[in-house]
Amino acid sequence: MEYKDLHDFIKQLTEDETFIDWVRSDFSFHDDQWSAFIDEHIEHMDAINEAIKIVRDLNFKENASTDVDALWSRIETSTQLKGRQNSVILNIKYLVAVAAAACIGLLVFFKGGFSSDGSIDITAAVAQITKEILPDKSEVTLSPGTKLSYNTDNWSKDRKLELEGLAFFDVKKGESFTVQTAKGTVTVLGTSFSVDTRFGKFEVVCKTGKVKVEYHDGSAKILNPGEMVSDLNGTLIMAVADHDDMIPWLNGTYTFENTAFSNVIMELENQFDIKIEIDESYLDQKYTGYFKQGKLEDALFSVTWPMKLKFEIKGSVVHMTAN
Repeated sequence: MEYKDLHDFIKQLTEDETFIDWVRSDFSFHDDQWSAFIDEHIEHMDAINEAIKIVRDLNFKENASTDVDALWSRIETSTQLKGRQNSVILNIKYLVAVAAAACIGLLVFFKGGFSSDGSIDITAAVAQITKEILPDKSEVTLSPGTKLSYNTDNWSKDRKLELEGLAFFDVKKGESFTVQTAKGTVTVLGTSFSVDTRFGKFEVVCKTGKVKVEYHDGSAKILNPGEMVSDLNGTLIMAVADHDDMIPWLNGTYTFENTAFSNVIMELENQFDIKIEIDESYLDQKYTGYFKQGKLEDALFSVTWPMKLKFEIKGSVVHMTAN
């Protein structure tokens, strides 16, 4: 398996049919193949565990039952698992226990919470873009730190979600699909679009199909593919999206236009799981530019040089000072 980085590594695992079968079969199907894979990629055990979590989340069944001891016995006695490092054994054993607890209603959804009334709350992990598969197989891609809530009860007739943050939706055709935010509501039948509510703004970009955007003041706009709308001083403004890179954050590029530098700092902290220390006098200054996911040093350089700042990385803390 070839991969560019850990995100790509996890993505390829979660899209591999044999890996999915292995996890969903309680690690019995294709066990020789994936046990050998773990042996070869022991340094990426955390990423493999994350991929297992994702598959487990998508495979959750409320009334399923799992015999944890029997399941662990099968894993532990596997030829390939014998003699592994204790940390690896404990990692997988912990995962199995958590997954089993989820199945019997003790703990559900690694990414959020599940209640008896069918409501689900998800918060995308820091430094990781998260994909959620909805009950109708519609897909939502969440930027780090984004919050999403919905209810599975009567979902086929009432597809409604609440969003706080930045997300891309790829919606299957069906009944009306509604995304509610603090500033407005987005309604579609079957389409793909991005919604951004970070830092108090409201922006919707339509990639395919048609999107109806209703603002909190009662005004509404219909978007066709390649069109976008955003609020400017309390008014919805239509524009044409950049067709070459219509939704740049999906490709790992986060853009800012005349944005308070404090918001740029927050986004960097979300994307790279770091803490940035900077003099408060810079926080209200405006920044226009971008940074890319990937190397922290490159992202920091992209945002500091226009502000005439320099940076120093000490562990998970970044110090920004005048250049």
